[in-house]
Amino acid sequence: MHPLPRRKGPWSLKSRDLASLAQVSVRALRHYHQVGVLPEPERSPNGYREYSVHDLVRLLRIKRLAALGIPLERMPAMFEADPADQASMLSQLETDVDAQIVRLQAQKALITLIRENEGAADFPPQLARAMAMYAGLGVSPAMARMDRDQVLLLAHLVGERGMDRLVEVYDRVSETHLQDDTARLATRFDLLPADAAAPVIEGLVTDFIGFFAPLITELSAAPGIAFLDEAAATSLLDAYQADTLNPAQRDVLARLTEKLG
Repeated sequence: MHPLPRRKGPWSLKSRDLASLAQVSVRALRHYHQVGVLPEPERSPNGYREYSVHDLVRLLRIKRLAALGIPLERMPAMFEADPADQASMLSQLETDVDAQIVRLQAQKALITLIRENEGAADFPPQLARAMAMYAGLGVSPAMARMDRDQVLLLAHLVGERGMDRLVEVYDRVSETHLQDDTARLATRFDLLPADAAAPVIEGLVTDFIGFFAPLITELSAAPGIAFLDEAAATSLLDAYQADTLNPAQRDVLARLTEKLG
């Protein structure tokens, strides 16, 4: 409890004393002056602001409104509003708070999902386990990062409506009994030199098709990712791969795209 100061003569306080009494910072006090919600008081002959008890009342009202989440720019209207207008403003504020609670609950649920999947904060948590499996196959950090970045692009393109289907595809490809073959192919692709001979490239393409063709047939039997703009996806992935893959690796992907359609 802050006792009111006893003074002889006119009641007034300096900035620091008023801030202490109202339990705000001097910096906040100055900010209220700058935005116009707390009028500047008169200054003493020596240049100090001198606040009256009316300034204290105004400051306490500001604190009350701020505790409700009312922006400073809306406070002058609240000060002058009659009870009916205040009720309307409070109703709108309540609606805004409800919407904020919904957003915060969704944010908390997302954080929980990220932690449960031991994923990174900047990556879709639904795909974290599949990416962790791929990173654990022994490919280089650069290759793991490339795959992660490409999945991030795809997740953005399919949006929330297509996320479940995208997760299904990656979960299927990362199943335990497929991991050894996936690791061997990923490592061969990762280590493919820029000047790889045509037979080496063609052999890798053939092995990729032999491994993935049955999976593609199986996945194609289910509904596709209807919300994926394939032209946009191809354009983005081509642009990304142009900066990250060597010519031989890009040739492998081009041949795979051509043969798998």
